[in-house]
Amino acid sequence: MNRSNWNSLSRALPLAIAFALLAALVVIAEIAQNGQKQINQRVGLSQKQQIVLAQLLEQVSQAEAGQRGYLLTGDPKYLQPYQSAHDRIEPLLDQFSDLFRDNGQLLANPMERDAIRHMRVLIGAKLAELSASLALYSSQGPAQAAALVRTDLESSTMSEIRNEAVKLRDAEQSAINAEIGRAERLRMISRALMGGVVLLNVSLLILAATRLTTDAERDLRFRLLHLPGRLGRG
Repeated sequence: MNRSNWNSLSRALPLAIAFALLAALVVIAEIAQNGQKQINQRVGLSQKQQIVLAQLLEQVSQAEAGQRGYLLTGDPKYLQPYQSAHDRIEPLLDQFSDLFRDNGQLLANPMERDAIRHMRVLIGAKLAELSASLALYSSQGPAQAAALVRTDLESSTMSEIRNEAVKLRDAEQSAINAEIGRAERLRMISRALMGGVVLLNVSLLILAATRLTTDAERDLRFRLLHLPGRLGRG
């Protein structure tokens, strides 16, 4: 490789590296921006899920409280909040499940899907338990119903429902933390690339200034070298 080609390559190579770093920076910045949008969407969706989950647990508790109030007192006024809560539970379950879907496709991971299915089964079992105790009150009287209530108080169904709710909250928080971690790593790469681009640009400026100085000195020496001959001819 002759000197001319080497000089051309030495000029083009830093520019090519700078362009590649700049292109990588643009790509990483775009990925980071999209990642931040996904995080914001995930956080917003998670907040909706937690709100509906809290409402669901509250309605199950309200139904249980109304059922026990009626069985222990025989006062029909407790049946109204029981029935009202009972009627809200199924729609809330559907709403909660829908928050884990996008255009019919499940967004939940396998653990979340299992927890959602298990929670639906447990809540169904709890509602059947409440309904059975009311039927027992009607058919066999308060004594039998009161005995069943005391048994229900020791039942683990409601505790299992709450445990599944905790699993879902923990899984959502872990997923959000993982996405935040990925976004932070992309930001670090973006900063590193930006630093590389800045350093390379500074180096190119120094190189350009050095070349300008060298060319100016060479031109000055050339002029001084040929100046006597010109003066003689003059």
